[in-house]
Amino acid sequence: MGKWITTVSGKRVFPLKMKRDDIDIKDIAHALGKICRFGGHSKQFYSVAEHAVWVSKLVPTELALFGLCHDNAEAYLGDIVSPIKTWLNRWYENRLLKKFYDRYVIIRPSKKANAEVKYHDRVMLATEGRQLMKSPELNVSKDAPGPNPEVLLHCWDHEEARDRFLARWYELT
Repeated sequence: MGKWITTVSGKRVFPLKMKRDDIDIKDIAHALGKICRFGGHSKQFYSVAEHAVWVSKLVPTELALFGLCHDNAEAYLGDIVSPIKTWLNRWYENRLLKKFYDRYVIIRPSKKANAEVKYHDRVMLATEGRQLMKSPELNVSKDAPGPNPEVLLHCWDHEEARDRFLARWYELT
């Protein structure tokens, strides 16, 4: 438990002992802009930050901020591929998200809101699989929603992903 990471802003953060004041939206945007979805196994670089921006645009307007922030814990924990994440349980990731909401005085989403964000997260998974993976059908379960044909991924570089994530954050807050 004594191990820490140093964020881009220079904070020493203990991911397993996060404090509310450790959380910084600029650190989050920077990290998510550099983390590649699919554990890096996509045909080209595609960041968690771009994914989050898309989810924020697909959900109903009142849930846009939750859509943008649904993967924020990954800035401190990394993006764990879904089969492992499910096995490990999302308990700690959810705990970090609660600290994030507390830090920025955001009312936590209801179960219904979480379900709506999760649905659009899964739509994006199917969309990303179709556009970025060699075998997209292997990426999505049979009961998952299909891809959104109106979404064309840009595969922003990490700096543009960071900047667009922050721009969306400021737009919504």
